[in-house]
Amino acid sequence: MKGVQDILAKLDPIRSIQVAANDRYATEFLQQVVPDALIKLGEQAIASQLRKAEKGNAHDQFKWGYSFQHGIGVAANEEAAVRWYRLAARQGLADAEYSLGDCYGKGIGVALDEGEAVRWYQKAAQQGFAAAQFALGICHEQGISVAKDEKEASRLFQQAAQQGYPAAENSLGYCYQHGSGVLKDEQEAVRWYRRSADRGDGDAQFNLGRCFEQGIGVARDEKEAVRWYQKAADQGLAAAETNLGNCYHQGTGVERDEKEAVHWYRKAADQGFAIAEHSLGCCYQQGIGVTKNPKEAILWYQKAALHGHAEAQYNFGVYYQYAEDATKSDTAAVYWYRQAADQGHRGAQYYLALCYFQGVGAAKDPQESIRWLRRAAGQGHADAQELLKKLLAVLPATGGGEVL
Repeated sequence: MKGVQDILAKLDPIRSIQVAANDRYATEFLQQVVPDALIKLGEQAIASQLRKAEKGNAHDQFKWGYSFQHGIGVAANEEAAVRWYRLAARQGLADAEYSLGDCYGKGIGVALDEGEAVRWYQKAAQQGFAAAQFALGICHEQGISVAKDEKEASRLFQQAAQQGYPAAENSLGYCYQHGSGVLKDEQEAVRWYRRSADRGDGDAQFNLGRCFEQGIGVARDEKEAVRWYQKAADQGLAAAETNLGNCYHQGTGVERDEKEAVHWYRKAADQGFAIAEHSLGCCYQQGIGVTKNPKEAILWYQKAALHGHAEAQYNFGVYYQYAEDATKSDTAAVYWYRQAADQGHRGAQYYLALCYFQGVGAAKDPQESIRWLRRAAGQGHADAQELLKKLLAVLPATGGGEVL
């Protein structure tokens, strides 16, 4: 059994984070969440309080659920947490209904069941519980066990945002920016982003930074963009770290500093953020902010390619096709060109067309070559347009034979 100081030491960092974020809901919740029994030493006191809670006090049941879920004062036990949440939820306690839904939605202490998660979110949302309204909004936005409905999602985000729930304010801002479920209104988007960002929401800080950088709903202000990117990056948001790296790389809103750019790219890349991995690869390939190192560049391109980054996949294909050592592999080149081409990368589409036409890394297939040339040409790739014109003029007369 942990002592009082151990319990408070575990709780205080959580509380301080929420206070710093000005999230009054989370703060008030954490201030009340630890059962009174946990400030009393001795397992007998704990057992006594558990027996009392089991007899029917929903608030105490919920507190025990939270304590078991997070290991506050007791050994963490997710199954026990679900049991206590369920007891409280059956009495209609909104906090418990939401928490039980969250357990089902994430597979915490119970088998993952998105439909059951939605059912409990709905119960809590009907009582005006902001976190549940937001969670249910996400379900409607993404079509998770309910029909996809952007209007319903925006309505739920609005309800939670009006209660000052930061994540909902950010999502509502996104709805207004993109006209998702509401009439597009970029100035209204900025207003909600700012409300959320002022409460410390990292996603909103990033979105607000992009608005300032691109002049969306506000006058373009690169220095202000950097200020908001920095706030989000300081919270470890990979997208913000990457954009902040771009600002230092390009001298956007700050004095150009390639080493600082690499610093932020690396922080995001270490989180597996594909765009940053590719940018870091480019830095190593070109010697930007670091000593030029082609092998290190390839390693980062590979990471980004495996994470689905089209430009990195294209670069990786070029590497395999033109490598001057044992790593050269036309088959691997075609594979990565195809991965990038399927995402609409016109350079990859052109190189893939060449491979099919010449029989490099794949069987010769003039018709498949033409198919990919059409795609690349349709995106304005000049070489693809020229080769396509040549092929279409010659292939009928040669029966599909070689042109080059």
